[in-house]
Amino acid sequence: IQALMADYTPEPAGVTVPEKVPETPVAVESKAPADESPEKTVDAAGELPRQIHAHLGFWFSEQLVLISGVSDEASTRLQDTLAKNILAAVGETRIEKGRELRWPVFGNLRVPGNSADCFRDTLHFLANDFGARKVVLLGVLTNDSPSERAVLLDDALGDAAVDFSHTLAELAAVPAYKRELWQQLKSAVGG
Repeated sequence: IQALMADYTPEPAGVTVPEKVPETPVAVESKAPADESPEKTVDAAGELPRQIHAHLGFWFSEQLVLISGVSDEASTRLQDTLAKNILAAVGETRIEKGRELRWPVFGNLRVPGNSADCFRDTLHFLANDFGARKVVLLGVLTNDSPSERAVLLDDALGDAAVDFSHTLAELAAVPAYKRELWQQLKSAVGG
């Protein structure tokens, strides 16, 4: 906000301000490339930085952390119940809803802190709470390429025991997905 307000100087009320005389242009050395606009920041390779859009829910049990894409179009209670039932089905107890992560953090994408690197760093910070628990991913960043997902998820969370391509909301809507997930869970974490 300070950077945006740097050029703004309020004029005192009730004081007449003389008309400004046109100034002679002064050459100012720019720190940014000439073709860079304030709306778009370009990286060294000439590409726009990648924007992450995610809404993730975290559920913790004794041995597992289930991380799922959360749908705003499905009931929060339904998704929470399904996550807890999945963990209970593989023998987990003391299941708790952890937290939610919405990305980008700020609606204005020009504000620092919305980058893919910041997203990865945030996931890495959250992973400090996982301890020795295995990670189960459900529909997390599935629209991204495998290499982009690896950079973002594997670097931050390590290897997932299960990396399933459908979210909790999708599991609730399509019974066949539940069977697919169950097969992956049985082979990876038992149950």
